[in-house]
Amino acid sequence: MNTSSFLVIALFLCVNGLSAQKSVDFSKLVFEETDNNSLVYTQFVAKTSLSTPVSNDQKVFMDLGAGEALVFQAKDDKLYVEAEIVTSVRNEKKIAEDLRKNLDLSIKVTDDKVRLTSIFDYNDEDDKISNGFLSSPERRVNLKIYVPANRKIDLKDRSGDLEINEIENDIKIVDNSGGIRIDGLEGNLRLIDHSGEIAIKNVNLKQTEEMEIEIDDTSGAIYLTNARGETIIDDTSGEIKIRNLDGSLEIDDTSGGISAKEIKGNSKVDDTSGEITLVGIDGNVSIADSSGGIYVDDVSKDVTLRRDGSGSFTTRNIKGDVITKN
Repeated sequence: MNTSSFLVIALFLCVNGLSAQKSVDFSKLVFEETDNNSLVYTQFVAKTSLSTPVSNDQKVFMDLGAGEALVFQAKDDKLYVEAEIVTSVRNEKKIAEDLRKNLDLSIKVTDDKVRLTSIFDYNDEDDKISNGFLSSPERRVNLKIYVPANRKIDLKDRSGDLEINEIENDIKIVDNSGGIRIDGLEGNLRLIDHSGEIAIKNVNLKQTEEMEIEIDDTSGAIYLTNARGETIIDDTSGEIKIRNLDGSLEIDDTSGGISAKEIKGNSKVDDTSGEITLVGIDGNVSIADSSGGIYVDDVSKDVTLRRDGSGSFTTRNIKGDVITKN
């Protein structure tokens, strides 16, 4: 079978309860064989879609497995999902069995929530045939998700990059692995991330009320640009860069450099290791540092150094007092 070949798989059994999903006919899936470098497995790709109305009182829950996820604003009150299913099998006859055993792609609706699940597990005994030496099978679902405005979102992402563009929703994200990109968000943000770079910009620029941005990160750089709201960052490892924040800033960091510039609000930094640079702070500054140089420039109020273990401490253009409590 070459790259232009197609395979129609008739699935006469529901796939992990897929009878409850919306606007998707899984009785016929058209798979196209793709080029890949595997010596054992052949890769196939199919596309499908799901949708369901979401009321103002319903929350949107997402449980996403391996694959890229792109989140956009829907133009109406429906949740739309465009899915690209990618699977690798030893022969084409295994596709139906593979989907039946391992794929859960569904939307389930209750009175108070709409739940999107996209999990393509690795639990086939056939996976062990090459033991990862010559090649490994691939299972993932790439998603484009369109969410109605003003619904709360609770998103769990297990693996793969996540990108969010121009939405007006309060959102909580728990991410295990993969990069996160947010460009355009109107709403409160709660982000718990275990691994991967975080890049966030253009948050709450239309808001007149105080919003909250909370980031709890284990590993990976954090970049926050052009945002409004009270911001709290708890970081274990990785560089932190904040630019143009309208709101108070609090950072608790274990390892990695910290740079914050153009902050309209009080700024507090507790740091164990790494350089600290704070420039253009319209408010009070409070710093506790164990190791690494500190540079503070252009502060409208007081600068308080609560702890300084080792490294230089340099201040310039401080309009208030410089207070050292060592």
